[in-house]
Amino acid sequence: MAEKVTRGEMEDIIRGFAMKDPAYKKLLLENPKELVSRQMGQQLPDWLKVKVIEETEDTMYFVLPYQKKK
Repeated sequence: MAEKVTRGEMEDIIRGFAMKDPAYKKLLLENPKELVSRQMGQQLPDWLKVKVIEETEDTMYFVLPYQKKK
């Protein structure tokens, strides 16, 4: 059975690879859904979009995960 990884852990893993491997980072920026699918070892649903934003020297981003409205 595959070990379950939280979203935060997956983000840390992907970020770590991207910071160390320029080819990985290039693919992540060009086709993030394909890379994440491969990384997870499963096909992501067609309806799901995966976007990657690279910070710049003078801009920081904070992304809040989606929460269903109660």
